[in-house]
This record gives sequence, C-alpha cells and structure tokens, in this order.
Amino acid sequence: MRGQNKTWWKVLLGIIGACILLVIGWVVAPIGILIYWLWCRKNQRNLDKKILGAGAAVFVVSLVIFIGVMTDNKVEPASTVPESSMSSEIVSSEASSKVSGQITESSVSKKSEFGTSAKVDEIALKAKEDAETATDEELQEALTWLQENTTSYFQGSDNMEKTMYYGELLNYKYKDTGNAYEKIGWQAFKTVKYVYRGEETVMDDNTHDNLLELKEMLDECDPIVQQEAPSETPVEEEPVAPSKAPAKVESKSPSKAPETEVVDEPEKNTTYVLNTNTKKFHFSSCKEVKKIKPENYSETNSRESAINSGYVPCKKCNP
Repeated sequence: MRGQNKTWWKVLLGIIGACILLVIGWVVAPIGILIYWLWCRKNQRNLDKKILGAGAAVFVVSLVIFIGVMTDNKVEPASTVPESSMSSEIVSSEASSKVSGQITESSVSKKSEFGTSAKVDEIALKAKEDAETATDEELQEALTWLQENTTSYFQGSDNMEKTMYYGELLNYKYKDTGNAYEKIGWQAFKTVKYVYRGEETVMDDNTHDNLLELKEMLDECDPIVQQEAPSETPVEEEPVAPSKAPAKVESKSPSKAPETEVVDEPEKNTTYVLNTNTKKFHFSSCKEVKKIKPENYSETNSRESAINSGYVPCKKCNP
C-alpha cells in the first residue's frame, strides 16, 4: 500500500510539474538549455541532441500555450462608432411645423455632434439659407423669442441652438444694414456660441457682459411687425331738420367808441391835479399827472372851482 501511494504521488507531482513546465516552459527551457551547454563545455562533453530537441520542443509548446491563454483573456476595447455612420444614423430634423405662419421650433438639422464647431457652422449655414426667404412674421417670431427667453438661453442644448439660429437668422437677413436687428442677431449668436462649444462658462465675466448688452439691445428695439391699432368707425351725425334748426340770431355789436383810459369815478373829497401850464385838471391817478413839472403842479378838492378858475377837464381821464 505504501508503495502504491508513493507511486500516485509521483504521478501527481509529475503532472503538475508538466503543466507548470508547459505554461512557463518558454522561460525555463532556454535557461535550462543554456545551463546544459555551459556544463558540457566545462566538462568537455558533447551536446546530446535529444536533450536539446526536448528543450526546444518544451519552449515552442509552452510559448504557444502562453500566447493562446493571454489572447483569450484579453479584454477588447469598447467599439467606437465611426463618425460617418453616426451622422448617417441621426436624422436631421428641420422642425418646420408652423402655426399661423410663425416659426415654432428650431429649424436646425442635427447632423453634427453637440458642442462642436462643426455644429455651430451647420446652424449658421442653415440660418443663412432660411434668411433669404424669411418673412417679416417669421423674423418677428425670432425677435420675440429672444426677448422672452433672456433667462433661459443656456438651459439645455435645444435653447442654445435655437438662440444661435434665431440670432444668425436676424443677422443674415439684415446683413450690412447696420440696423438694430442685425446687431441683436450677431450679439445673440456670439453670446451663446462660446458657452456651447465649451470655451467659456455661464459664470464667466465675458458671458455675463455679452448677455447684459444683449438684454439692453432687446429692450430698446422696436418690433419688426407693427401691431395695427383697431380702426374707429366714424359716427355719422344726424342732419338737423330745417324746422328744428335754431334760428340764426343776428347780434348787432355797437360801434367801437374811442378808447379812453378807464379811471375810477370821482368820489367825495376827490383830489384833482391842476396843470397851471396847460390849464387842464386830472384825476390824481391819470398818467398825465406824471408829466406835470413841479412848478406847474397844483391840487384842488372841488371840480367846480377848477372849472371856474378856467381849467378844462382832461380828455383821457374825464374828471
């Protein structure tokens, strides 16, 4: 029994050793052959071709096994989809559903990848083509959308792409005119495109300044399509019957009397001013009094005494 157990152990160890040798034999075999060659040279013995052949066989077999095992365990990298096939799979959506002749969705085709310069160029080219046939109502829709969404330009890829599209639509429609709509279009396009491409962030000072300038331009611009005020229906006046027409009253205005200076009527204890030079007397309030020289100035409280003394009343104040 003990002899049989020893035999089984030897067989088991031999199998294990053979397996190990087959796996790492491509490393051990060359080393063993080198050691055997050095030993033969030192002891001046001829090389045994059988031993060399066995070592070479172990080297080749173990190397083949090792390569096969490593090849099976190799993890293949994730397959990348070619850009050409990706662009062909994505269907371009030209959202042209219009309500009452107005643009309701972005007309940007989605062929290029989001956030790339190619996508920005594609949006600008689409806007340039649409600007050639854009109506005033469609341009007003673009302007209105920009005015009503100043706080949501950067909320998602759709809003950013729509902002750039509407901006370039206005820019190309009014190209080289220098008016407010051309400036608004270009300002909207450049405000978003740098953030869209990842070159800037919403929190950058440059983005903040561009957005603030765009808001001011939108607040000051006039609408493209003026809203007409409702016309008022003129009210026709009913003709007045001849019998009911008021009789024309002829007013005879008295002929104008010669203008005289209005002076208060004389009261009791009235003071009259005498002009000893012209022999005229006046009310003290008459303008002619101021023209009387001091040496010709005199006063009286009686009109009768002035007349009896040879003075005549002033024709302007009629005292």
